[in-house]
Amino acid sequence: MNRYAIPHEPNTLATLEHLSTGVVAIGFAKDFPHFNSCTACFLQMIDGRWVELVANGEDLEFKFEVFSLIARVVPAPLMDEQHRISLSNPVCVAPLETESWLDPEAPIDHPTLGSDPVMQFVGQPGSAPGTASATCRYLGGVELIGANGNALVIATASFPYHMHVSGYYEDQFFDRAAYRPIGR
Repeated sequence: MNRYAIPHEPNTLATLEHLSTGVVAIGFAKDFPHFNSCTACFLQMIDGRWVELVANGEDLEFKFEVFSLIARVVPAPLMDEQHRISLSNPVCVAPLETESWLDPEAPIDHPTLGSDPVMQFVGQPGSAPGTASATCRYLGGVELIGANGNALVIATASFPYHMHVSGYYEDQFFDRAAYRPIGR
């Protein structure tokens, strides 16, 4: 079995921690306006700065690509929609790690394209079965809980370069149980 781990990007972790001061707005970029999904999520902090959260593709081997979460401060976000939200200070910021794996032994119960399809799964780190041919651990999301009790989960989605954002653009295949907070 090939084992991969994408290091947690220090700048992303530091940027996520800035969100602990509070979030007052959320915005979205949509590459495909007719899809009910987004390709970037923007969070405005109390001081007016914006943080962009996007999926970063990592092509690990033939038929195995994962999408880790990247966060960065941006000067002027290009958004297709924006909403007011309230995650009051202090916000509990929990970066979330997940694991993806390829399992050539798993049955495929739906139509596919191409030849010799292989199923790819997402689950808790360490949960890949022995039949997996490759695994990868990576930062896949973040959970934010404001002092006022409002919560938001943002994660990379099952469709490449798209985002799951709880309450706004939810990926039907997203399973919060497949993620665990990373230790710092």
